[in-house]
Amino acid sequence: MTLVSKPANAKRRPAEEISFGVGKTELGLILVGFSQKGIVYCQVGEDIEDLAQDLQRAFPQAMIVWRNDAHKKDVAKVIRLIDKPRGKIKFDVALDLRGSAFQKKVWNAIRTVPVGRVVTYGDIAHKIGSPRAARAVGSACANCMISFIIPCQRVLSKSGKSSGHWRISQHALIAREAG
Repeated sequence: MTLVSKPANAKRRPAEEISFGVGKTELGLILVGFSQKGIVYCQVGEDIEDLAQDLQRAFPQAMIVWRNDAHKKDVAKVIRLIDKPRGKIKFDVALDLRGSAFQKKVWNAIRTVPVGRVVTYGDIAHKIGSPRAARAVGSACANCMISFIIPCQRVLSKSGKSSGHWRISQHALIAREAG
């Protein structure tokens, strides 16, 4: 298994390097991707190769490199955040949020939603001062590449439906956090 890949267009110089570390959480395997600025990708799944391919698809122009030892401490912090969401964990790892100004506003608002609490897309839209943007909030959740760190699992549509991009049942994640 090779977990190092070249950009989609190998003739060109890679736009950047994204390195990653892997670990095991109570929910499954985790892959955490890092740019020069911080965590840029975080997903849980069952197969590291599938997760690495998803990372490459998310960053098709990047050189993807597995550097488990270099990221061991930061991956451990993400694992603690996932496995003990109610714990008093100071999460001090830098994030590289990639998205529009609106998406970043949404993601920052979602980070303030307490563990065990569920809000709607409309609630977040109101919180950021865009009360008519509930659908756009849902889209921002669906496009978040830093799952769990940006706890989009705590945000549902008004009808209670999830954004649909979760490998694990969003409702199971909510129940798990509720304790």
